[in-house]
Amino acid sequence: MISQEKITILIPIMRPPNATSVDVKAVNKIIEKLKEKIEVRQIWIIFQNTKFKIQNLNDIEVIHFEEFKNAVEIIEKFQPDVILFDGELTILSVAFALAGKKKETPTVGTFFIPEIKKAESRWVKNRIQMIFAKKAFTQVKIDSELDESRAINFLFREYKFLLRTIKKMNFNLFELIKFLITYPRVQLFSRFHIAHHKINEPTLTLCSTISWKDKLEKQGFDEKKLKVIGTPLYDNLFDKIKDIDFKHTNLEKIKILFCTASMHEHGIWSKEIEDGLIKNTINKLNEHEDFQVSLKIHPVTSSIDEYKKLIKETKLDVKLYQKESFLELIKEYDVIITYGPSSIVHECILLRKPIVLLQLINDSLTESMYDEDTINICKNLDNIFNDINDAQNKTINQTIRNESVEKMIGKFDGECSERAVNEILKVIR
Repeated sequence: MISQEKITILIPIMRPPNATSVDVKAVNKIIEKLKEKIEVRQIWIIFQNTKFKIQNLNDIEVIHFEEFKNAVEIIEKFQPDVILFDGELTILSVAFALAGKKKETPTVGTFFIPEIKKAESRWVKNRIQMIFAKKAFTQVKIDSELDESRAINFLFREYKFLLRTIKKMNFNLFELIKFLITYPRVQLFSRFHIAHHKINEPTLTLCSTISWKDKLEKQGFDEKKLKVIGTPLYDNLFDKIKDIDFKHTNLEKIKILFCTASMHEHGIWSKEIEDGLIKNTINKLNEHEDFQVSLKIHPVTSSIDEYKKLIKETKLDVKLYQKESFLELIKEYDVIITYGPSSIVHECILLRKPIVLLQLINDSLTESMYDEDTINICKNLDNIFNDINDAQNKTINQTIRNESVEKMIGKFDGECSERAVNEILKVIR
């Protein structure tokens, strides 16, 4: 219970507060709304491979997790009023869910990323590939140097932090054995795209959709602690829709923005498969004199040097973007092309921007997420020119569109952050 006019919120997370990833954007949106109601002190505990010095960004303290021995020590040091983390079953969420419960500190977990239903058997392979990857896919440059050690080395360091947290909590032998049997097994062999389990159930769980609420209930989460609030990430988009007017560029060529989906960075595809899809698609588009193609890679997980090399080696005639705002870029382009589950797809549907989704790989993850009532799908590159034309002339039934949006991201009314904040304040007051 709090009575002061200022709260301290602890945010254990993979990336720093200035990163442009969807998890960071969602947290920042919630904090922005929270600060309208009460003064907020933010402590971001960053789980990154590269160690860095403590940094202060305005009213934010950014600290590397290895500045402390365990999660309990961090909670004792900062005495937060609430701990906010992504609800996915990860080392950081487990450590702080358990430590928060031990220290009687309210915890809030979030499930905002859409779940992928099909291809459940792939996720074990996916996680193993990420463990043995050359570097952790969450890695971003914070200081001047970037640690390029293998992902498995970083995983061992994270596990040490978790085990020290467990030790600090004085688990008895039975509790320790039960934990060591349950957590690694569930985390690695989960049949879900986003692993989830009651072991890291927080005080409050914020869900984007009713389907997420139903999934968590089946895992034993307390129904009373599950709140469906939508996806805060898209609140700003709701406000901007009325101000964005997409018109044809009126140039001789149709401008196409080809957005990559970081499939090999996430261990879902091999680099060779993803590079091949990109090269084949751009080469196909370049056969047509009426198209001008540019490439937009992921702002955080992709390596711009890697794609510069790809363009140079294959002599692809494209302009390359990375950090630029997607919402600003799409004003300059007529059609968007992409090929994986991404916030880009959601934003195009919300903004009614013509988009073509490539399903050229047999195990495409997008098959279970989108349908041709709301988005144009290309399953054969020979048909891509027709698919682009169809996308530009597509009319989507408003009811079908609204149902699709509700299924993907939940309520889209610009009030998701407000609902999140109201629920958070209930558990700390």
